[in-house]
Formats: sequence, structure tokens, C-alpha cells
Amino acid sequence: MRQNKLVDYKSQWIQANAAMNMKPFQWLIIDYKASWGHSQAKASTGEQFSAIQSLKQRIMLDILLPFDINLNYSFEHYYNSAAQHNKIFSLTDAAIVYTYKGIRFSLDWTNILNTATYVSKYYDTLNSYYSEYNIRQMAVMLKVNFRLV
Repeated sequence: MRQNKLVDYKSQWIQANAAMNMKPFQWLIIDYKASWGHSQAKASTGEQFSAIQSLKQRIMLDILLPFDINLNYSFEHYYNSAAQHNKIFSLTDAAIVYTYKGIRFSLDWTNILNTATYVSKYYDTLNSYYSEYNIRQMAVMLKVNFRLV
């Protein structure tokens, strides 16, 4: 019901997902995930919503070095055709991790590309949703994790 009138609403959503996890060498782990989607909707009132295509990708690399040292790298890529300003959004993080006698030291470098905003738009029934998020600036942080007995 919209303004006391029955409205027929039709939408189509197509989605494809892919994932891969491999260890080509004893010292390298690769994890990749992707999701693509296409959405289109219309209402019996003649209202036609623009088609939205979206793509999400994430790749993570773990490099296992001697002496319990690990290098971690991640890259995330998002695309949303309905975003007005930034259709493409990317994040990159890196870290070096060292473990000594159960204590985990991690030097993290987050948001290496210093991306400022993330925009998303999608349809749900007769509504269109638009969100814009501010992203924390690039940062370097030393973390120490240990367990108290």
C-alpha cells in the first residue's frame, strides 16, 4: 500500500559468488572472495528504478617467514553503480606479526590508501536506500596480545 493504493512491485536480483583459498608455497597463503550482483525494480505506478550493479572483492595474503614472523596484506575493492560520487571504494591494510613465548606483537598499517568515504545504495521493496560512511584515516598501530593466567 502506498497512499492508500495497492501498488504492484517487481524486482529482480541476480548474484554470483566466487571464492578461492590456496597455498602455492609452504610460506604463502592466498585467500580471494568476490561477489557480483545486479538489481532492477519497477512499480505498477510507472515508477522505474535504475539498475544497480555491485561488485565486492577481497584478497588476503599471508607470508609465513622464519622465526614466527608473518606478513599480512589485504585489499578490498567495492563498486556500486548507483553511488553518485564514489562508485569505487578500496581499502588496503598491511601488518607484520611476531609471536614470542605466547605474546603476539603486531605492527598494523591500516587504510594505506587513506580512503575517506564509503557509499552504498540498494533497493528494498518500494524504497531506495543510500548510505555514506566516513572512514578512519590511515593509521599505524603497535598491538601486543597476551593471555593472563
